[in-house]
Amino acid sequence: DIVTVFIMSGPQENIKTMKLYHHIERVYNELKELNIGQNDSVNAELLSKFDSLHYLGNEAIKKAISKGGIQSGDKILDVGSGLGGPARMMAQLSGCSVDALELQPDLNQTAADLTKRCALHEKVKHFEGDFLSFDMKDDQYEGIVSWLVFLHIPDKQQIFERCFKCLKPGGFIYIEDFFMKNQFTQEEESMLEKDVYAQSLPSIEDYKKSIENAGFVDVEIVDMTEIWREFVKSR
Repeated sequence: DIVTVFIMSGPQENIKTMKLYHHIERVYNELKELNIGQNDSVNAELLSKFDSLHYLGNEAIKKAISKGGIQSGDKILDVGSGLGGPARMMAQLSGCSVDALELQPDLNQTAADLTKRCALHEKVKHFEGDFLSFDMKDDQYEGIVSWLVFLHIPDKQQIFERCFKCLKPGGFIYIEDFFMKNQFTQEEESMLEKDVYAQSLPSIEDYKKSIENAGFVDVEIVDMTEIWREFVKSR
């Protein structure tokens, strides 16, 4: 099994401390500004301008498709799928099927509604649950993707062991996540826990070790700190 990790330094109710997960109705407000009503159909690419919660927008999704060799007929698991933006774009761009698993009920419900309005509900299935305990079969996915979600889960070893079991032989994981580049100050740790809900970020070396200990080979890690920093500056 192969893994690519793109990475940057830096309980269900508690995750709502993360400001990014407030006011999810904003996506409907954005559509309203475009004169698109709540029952109107919508294009996934248009929606992608404000339904994704990661860096680099559709460029990051296209990168995942390319690195994973995702194609029509593949079954992909999106862990922490949020409002469903990446899952919809993967399905639309590659023709793959996606199981979109999201912990937070309000995000999951909104995502399912948007997917149906994009007429992608046959390709993208939405599920509510915790990845570590959700009932799913082993060896069923060609790939697993996740954007800025694993940082919320302290036990990285457990995450990657779960990923390994869910994948078919030769499958891949593609992750974008945070890591600890330098030791954090107490103030930085407090900010990460409150604003980002990241209670424990490993070093890049420990991160890679957790992946390899789970059974993955050909691990590629790319430090995206400067690229993401420039992206944030330019927004």
